Amino acid sequence: MNNLQTLAQSSLWKNVQDHFAKQYQVTFLLLDKDANLLLQSGNLPYVYQLMLKKGKTEEQTRLKFCIDSLNSKGTIHVSLSGLLYLVHPLLLQNTVQGALCIAGLRDHRDLTSYFEHIAPSLSLEKEEMNDAVQTIPITEEFSLESLRKMLETLAHLFPVLAQADAQASAQIAQLTELKKMSEHFEKSLDTEDILDVLSKACIEQYHALNCVILLLDQKRRHYYVQDNLLPYEDIEHVVLPHLKKHKQILFVANLKNDFLFTHVLFGEKNASLLALPLDANANQLFFVYSKPEREWSDQEIQGISSLALRARGALEKASQFSSVQEHAMHDSLTTLLNKNFFLQHLQQTLEEGRINSQATSCMMLDLDNFKILNDTLGHQKGDEILRHISMLLQSNIRKQDVAARYGGEEFVVVLPLTQQDEARAVAERVREAIAKTPYAGISLTISIGVASSLNSSSLVSELIRAADQCLYAAKAAGKNCVKSSIIVDRSLGSIQVDTVNEMYVGK
Repeated sequence: MNNLQTLAQSSLWKNVQDHFAKQYQVTFLLLDKDANLLLQSGNLPYVYQLMLKKGKTEEQTRLKFCIDSLNSKGTIHVSLSGLLYLVHPLLLQNTVQGALCIAGLRDHRDLTSYFEHIAPSLSLEKEEMNDAVQTIPITEEFSLESLRKMLETLAHLFPVLAQADAQASAQIAQLTELKKMSEHFEKSLDTEDILDVLSKACIEQYHALNCVILLLDQKRRHYYVQDNLLPYEDIEHVVLPHLKKHKQILFVANLKNDFLFTHVLFGEKNASLLALPLDANANQLFFVYSKPEREWSDQEIQGISSLALRARGALEKASQFSSVQEHAMHDSLTTLLNKNFFLQHLQQTLEEGRINSQATSCMMLDLDNFKILNDTLGHQKGDEILRHISMLLQSNIRKQDVAARYGGEEFVVVLPLTQQDEARAVAERVREAIAKTPYAGISLTISIGVASSLNSSSLVSELIRAADQCLYAAKAAGKNCVKSSIIVDRSLGSIQVDTVNEMYVGK
């Protein structure tokens, strides 16, 4: 879309053009430089409408030639029908981009020969043609001159009015979108949602190719589109020091041609870049990639800066909420999940396993002789030992397993989609790691109970109770060992694996 097409969409100009067309009972046409109609006000004479319908191409070619011959002054164009066009050029940046016309005017000339020439192509009889001509009022010479002066004035006013209206409309749309986003940010406490809304708004409002948001303080990188069109990380590596140092907007019109990026391999792709910090310390950064040589107006830069400012406040609020949520979810001493959130997670895991008829296992662990250690070494050393145990536990379970501090020296682990033998193997790995890793010269051991619900039909309380019973069995068996049980179905209760094995060996 070129500038004239954009300006022709101005509602303010349409109102002005409609007003003068109605007041002077004439037809205004706004044409581009190829004589394509962009905006019409008022109705053309019927016979002229018919002529345009039947012979549009020829008439448009003649009009285009007329517009091409214009400089800064207007002219009178005679159409195929003999009816007149008052034509005045529309200059944008001192170049003729189109014309403003008053069309379908009739003067005192006899138009019979014109209409007889075109009558066959219009499928009209001579009498019909004469009647059609007689319906068109004659415009006197002095009226033509008045219309010509009015047209000249309006042609000069058009770019000014339409551009001012376009800028005002764009600003109103920008403010409306900004208000909508601000309201969304006020309600949102989800960082990912805020980043999605921010990047989407940037793409839609400013016709960008991609947006990348870096939250260095959270080690997070957010792409609007996850593509490989540009070497984003290599570009960011160059830009980061600049933003960190200057903490202001950086614009690069052509990344490939800029000396800062001569070492970066772009391949066939290229872009321009607008980069700005979202916060005062440049820990949150916003990268907007657009087509090469894209020009940013002051209004656009102000708009994108306003977006960034509102996003910054929302991100700070979301970060604070996330921090509070993290503290609420985790045990302050060990940083593992706390009991309440573990129970919620176990409930969700059992529901997912039940849908898929898959097993869910639960481990319950208890540090052996912890009371004696605590009383002998003191509570501070006891806390250090618990942190040591939690780190060993976390590093020896699988990625999909979730560990929590259940209370005191007790820990629990949920193992999703895991049968009894696999869960027991994980438990043995944890037990051996703790036994082989003393803390400050102090040997430590742990007892573990494992319960596996084969179809995840168990309730949370039933699975934990079964694991707890196995833990007691491990303690009773001399500690530093693993005992396990299987719940085939909650209606059948649990079966301790070691008890069954011993019965089988006895037989």
